[in-house]
Amino acid sequence: MNAEQGVNTETDIKRVGKSGQISLGKQLAGQYFREQRQEDGSIVLVPVVVISKSHWSVRDEGKIRKAIAWAAKHPAKESDVDELAVKAEKKSGSGTRRGR
Repeated sequence: MNAEQGVNTETDIKRVGKSGQISLGKQLAGQYFREQRQEDGSIVLVPVVVISKSHWSVRDEGKIRKAIAWAAKHPAKESDVDELAVKAEKKSGSGTRRGR
């Protein structure tokens, strides 16, 4: 799923087969996911893009390493959507565009 599709609220029950695999459907075939195991035993699959190291430039590698270090110090947390909306509204001023 990409950001343009929005949030999918479908739920489905999957069974792990004898080989330890779960089928997510043909629409996700070939895509990469990061597996996050939560303390409560749940597993979250996060879609990722994988690029080979040979495609990194020296500049990109430095930025990526810096981003990874920042992410290690700042664990993900749930956002308060209402609070973000208020901040966005304040940044945009009154919320209306004038002079167009």
